[in-house]
Amino acid sequence: MLLRDFDVLRDRFYSLLPPHWRPNVAAWLGEIDHAVGGFLRGQFTIALILAALYAIGLSLLGVPLGAVLGIISGLANFVPYMSIVAGLLPTLLLFLLSDAPTMGGVLGIILLYVGGQLLEGVYLSPRIMGRETGLHPVVVMIAILVGGTLFGLLGIIIAVPVTAVLSVALRRWHHAWRATWVLPSAPD
Repeated sequence: MLLRDFDVLRDRFYSLLPPHWRPNVAAWLGEIDHAVGGFLRGQFTIALILAALYAIGLSLLGVPLGAVLGIISGLANFVPYMSIVAGLLPTLLLFLLSDAPTMGGVLGIILLYVGGQLLEGVYLSPRIMGRETGLHPVVVMIAILVGGTLFGLLGIIIAVPVTAVLSVALRRWHHAWRATWVLPSAPD
């Protein structure tokens, strides 16, 4: 229903605003929509990369239903770090209940997931999220660290979109502030 009536709701929202505010509010909301949409695209891209990595790795390690578990694990990473809960524990349990579990196989599974999380945390998230949201990779890493430290799992989940929205607000504020600067007149 929301998607069907989106245009009507948007028009009603804008009709509540004074006419001279409408272009600025539309521009702000457009930038915020782009930043949050970039976050969702980035998370989905990372989840697909990890799904492929885990599916191939678990299949090569001989885990029963390895490809299926790998895809589920990778897609669970749409919520950051959830692939450990949704993937590692069930994979280890299924592997240990299989016909011939080995210590090498258990170690391989653990290394695969640790490697995937390192790849995601150190390379994929900063690069992909930075590109999609317009944030520098270091800013993305700091946002995730601060969000996780202050608010735990919820902070990790919302850190990048909140930072992207704040970045849009600060950029727009700075632009408006600079417009008020009075340039010194040139001497005659």
